[in-house]
Amino acid sequence: MKQVKKYSKEYVSEVLGALSYALYIAERYLDAVKYGKAAILEYAKVGNTTGIATTRQVLVGSYSKLGNKSEIKNEIHFLKEDKLGLKESENISIA
Repeated sequence: MKQVKKYSKEYVSEVLGALSYALYIAERYLDAVKYGKAAILEYAKVGNTTGIATTRQVLVGSYSKLGNKSEIKNEIHFLKEDKLGLKESENISIA
């Protein structure tokens, strides 16, 4: 990630989104959520609505596997109501 941030800042969102998906496939759902939220923040900066929507689908899947119904509901709401991720980007914090 350091290399991407240093040499290709415009791809940070793509790397985070791909990492989130790879972690989901690897059944590391908490990590998939962590990096998925970071990806959404980056996608929102550049207005990539497709990236936001795709990553939200990964988050829904991850939350489903974790049994977190309230977060599933939140993500579905954002998929429908906040396509640019503007509202959410104000509330996400990356630990």
